[in-house]
Amino acid sequence: MKCILIWALLCSHTILYADAQVLHLHHIGSEGVAGLPEFMGSWSVDDRTILQYDSNTMHMDADAPIPDWLSSNEGPSHWRRMNFVSRMIRRFLVTTLNTIGQHDNLTASPPQARLYQTHGYCQLNPDGTMHTSVSHGYNGKDFVTFDIPARTWAAAVPQAVHLVKCRANRAFDLENLYYYYNYECIERLKTILKYAPWIHDKKVPEVGVIESRGLRIPSKVEVTCHVTGFYPRAVQVEWLGTEGLPLVDGVSSGEVLPNGDGSYQLRKSLTLPQGAQYTQHYSCLVLHSSVAGNITVNWVPKTRSSYWRASILTVIGCLLFLTLLVCCRREEEQSERPPL
Repeated sequence: MKCILIWALLCSHTILYADAQVLHLHHIGSEGVAGLPEFMGSWSVDDRTILQYDSNTMHMDADAPIPDWLSSNEGPSHWRRMNFVSRMIRRFLVTTLNTIGQHDNLTASPPQARLYQTHGYCQLNPDGTMHTSVSHGYNGKDFVTFDIPARTWAAAVPQAVHLVKCRANRAFDLENLYYYYNYECIERLKTILKYAPWIHDKKVPEVGVIESRGLRIPSKVEVTCHVTGFYPRAVQVEWLGTEGLPLVDGVSSGEVLPNGDGSYQLRKSLTLPQGAQYTQHYSCLVLHSSVAGNITVNWVPKTRSSYWRASILTVIGCLLFLTLLVCCRREEEQSERPPL
């Protein structure tokens, strides 16, 4: 039964984490924000940044240096196209901020600072299918979205209706946006995957099980499965009971958090039910694309006698410490007394 379950989990893991590749384009245009460049942009595959620039440090123009990973015969042509797209996005942001600014000036209290954020991505699935999305934000809130198949903008808030009406009349821009995310974005993604093989690097997770007892309620036992050092981000962690079935009751999971080296970590805890702390065995099962099968770490409960021994040793240790402390204090008092 346990083998069948693990096989089923592996199958679902293969479906969920079959390494679909995603190219993200993030850009920000700003007005009136002290210390912030007027334009910032980044390209990333999954969560690895491959290109980053802003209007203060790196201008995306004809003289912009080619990244090392594009140093091939075909590299310059790909770079020119990426460069061109970035410049077009910058012009788009300038125009958009001007349009919003003119409209805001007609309101009672126009904002002193403006931030316009764009996020678009294209996803290439292992079966060859694609998924694309474009969404924009204004001053940290959802603003508009672009329906790529329909070639139409939709306002997320009433404030964005004016902008949507302005964009609806620009048929050429609508066609360009449709073409880019339906065709060119995928080609850029394939180019990046071809010339930047380090994107495919994977890191195997390290797995450990930590046991802790409540200070106020010593009988409350919690075991935590700490999974760290893995890449890519997608991971599946399950607590299995004695029968090898995934547990739901008493299980709590944290978020996947980044480590400083580009890898990730995750903690998943299990609070043991009363009566099972000395008899039941549990396992932490980890599924990750860097491992062909799975990583399983078992937690074996300690016997009651071992807990009693640990408690007795702790008490003895405390008594010895107090005795030593009293002896040291007496010696200090005797040394401080004046001679007779």
